[in-house]
Amino acid sequence: MNKKEFIKSFKAKRNFKFLKESQKRVESILSTLEKKVIEGHSVVIFNFGVFKLNSIPARKYYTPMKNEYVEKPARKKIIFSYSRNLRNRLNEEGK
Repeated sequence: MNKKEFIKSFKAKRNFKFLKESQKRVESILSTLEKKVIEGHSVVIFNFGVFKLNSIPARKYYTPMKNEYVEKPARKKIIFSYSRNLRNRLNEEGK
């Protein structure tokens, strides 16, 4: 499911008349989520999961083709940890 399909599904579930209205609400939710995670806050969605920012330190690695060590710079990564409730619901559907 891509973003456009998600917006259409959101529109149908919430009974919005216009696609623009549902698109605006989905965009608002996603931009708020993105902003808070980038600021370093953990975003907890009850019975769904947690979005959080993880810092990965710089490291050196060896490249055999060049026969040298190269330094990979530090970076940040968004981690999603799903809740136990979501995991249980996923596993129940497969039975």
